[in-house]
Amino acid sequence: GATLLTIVALVGMVTFAARLGWTSLILCLIGTATGIAYSVWFKRTVFAWLPYLIALPLLPIWVWRYYLETGDRTLLERTYPALSRIADYLWRHRDATTGLITRLSGGNGPYEHGIVDWPMSGRFGYDMAQAARTTVNVLAVGSLRSTAAIGAALGRAGASTLDRRAAELSAAINAQLRQGLLYVDGVTDGKKSAHASQHANSFALAFGIVPTAERVQVATYVASLGMRQGPMTAHWLAKALSDMEREDALLELLTNAKNPGWANILARGATFTWEAWDAASSGANESESHG
Repeated sequence: GATLLTIVALVGMVTFAARLGWTSLILCLIGTATGIAYSVWFKRTVFAWLPYLIALPLLPIWVWRYYLETGDRTLLERTYPALSRIADYLWRHRDATTGLITRLSGGNGPYEHGIVDWPMSGRFGYDMAQAARTTVNVLAVGSLRSTAAIGAALGRAGASTLDRRAAELSAAINAQLRQGLLYVDGVTDGKKSAHASQHANSFALAFGIVPTAERVQVATYVASLGMRQGPMTAHWLAKALSDMEREDALLELLTNAKNPGWANILARGATFTWEAWDAASSGANESESHG
């Protein structure tokens, strides 16, 4: 099973990476082989590869951010067909009644319906029982916007459609996934989650979904929670606080050595960012690949 999984994954990555040139091909092969070896043999479960698949909605965001930093149009041109298919994949999971991305396929176990944060300790009580998760929907907005921006930069037809879809999804999030001013963790069959996590609210801030008149209140709530996101998503928390000019809260996140965060793990002898804030005490999740 592990051997077959490795072969299938490598063939898929080679097919994609070959279009980006030999350097990218080599890097993808090294990264994929290392990641699969870690997941399959070190974590000892053939299902551990699923997080890589469910990270697909992030790919258009990464590509667009890379372009903004480098101006490299070649990467946009080579990846746009794949990014468009990711956008289509997301939109196929839109529930016609709620307008939300619901029961996103491709995952299993804790990753079913879309990843939130990992490992489990990094979720800080996020309500994982929801079919339409707020974090997944917010990332889908970011993915649609980024793909639309890439399409517009390339002069491709369909960019305006993706922009419209992103706006529709953003409106659905504000209509369906809030209790008062705050964003809850998700909704299932019309019943909203009772939990308003830092993840849900920081994501909504970081991606500009919170209505302007309510951003200060949401940011105050997010800041009041301290650090209640794992290392995998803490950058969105930092962006949300930075965008709202809450340097006081951001500085606290970066320098508080008593609560979960970077200063805390440095004080415990870390030399890179662990996969989980509690890695040293739990005895797991110290993988350097996440540093």
